Amino acid sequence: MKRKIKNIEKSGVSIINAFDSFITSKIAEGRRDATIRSYKGSIKDFLKFCDDKAYTDISEIDKDLVEKYKLHLLDMEIAVETRNTYLRTLKAFTSYLFEEENLVPFKIKLFQAPAKDEVTVYSDEEIKQLLNCRYKTSKTFSEVRDYYMMITFLLTGIRRGTLVNMLIEDVRFEENLLILRHIKRNNVFKIQQIPLNSDLKVALRRYLKMTRLKEEGYEYLFPNVEGNMLHPDTVSKNMYELCNVAGVKPRACHEFRRTFATKTYGTLEDTEKTRKLMLISDVRVLRRYINEDI
Repeated sequence: MKRKIKNIEKSGVSIINAFDSFITSKIAEGRRDATIRSYKGSIKDFLKFCDDKAYTDISEIDKDLVEKYKLHLLDMEIAVETRNTYLRTLKAFTSYLFEEENLVPFKIKLFQAPAKDEVTVYSDEEIKQLLNCRYKTSKTFSEVRDYYMMITFLLTGIRRGTLVNMLIEDVRFEENLLILRHIKRNNVFKIQQIPLNSDLKVALRRYLKMTRLKEEGYEYLFPNVEGNMLHPDTVSKNMYELCNVAGVKPRACHEFRRTFATKTYGTLEDTEKTRKLMLISDVRVLRRYINEDI
């Protein structure tokens, strides 16, 4: 009679050290810096979860642990998109472990986003609440920064990945231009420009005067408290908190982009002009934003 397998010895490789090796391998593969930053930012919650629950060895990462982690994510007040971002990074990490450490493979399923019959946007009343929240008169740098990030989202419709790359020099006040730096398809880095909205021009002048970022020699328009680039997930988290403070139901950052598209189209009444202003290559995407295809 065969003996029952009672347990498996630990590998002796810590989860944290294994993740460090994973990052090293991805850098060696030539992954872009933004991807590496995303991996590091998205895995933090999983590493903390493992530490809190006393999971230390990679041999303890199995389907049961992942299911417990998914329940943990459901308890967090974050958007489905953010939960799935965390899980995608975890999938990439576990795939690496399956190949390198001979762990038994298992699948990680993403959360299913709730079906929407119509794309939603912030209402005029919600926008008023956002603009009049207490961050408007705050003396705390992070709250002032988040307030003007929110205004920039509302008045440009840019993505969070584009916003975190914005430099102070990208705001061309005299030329009434805004320079946008972002990654397009096939990892091609693009520098494009759009008109600088007159209201945004006034707001950013005030923001830079209040924060003195330019005088202090900082590079990024919306840096973290150390002066470095913000992580996109931090932007999402901060916008979520700002909405709570304003008494507005929090949504993903992309809601600002959809709101801008809808408001702009309502003013211009021209799909093509709106598409070009938002630097959208596929008109079908814009039509989805403004509910034209519903």
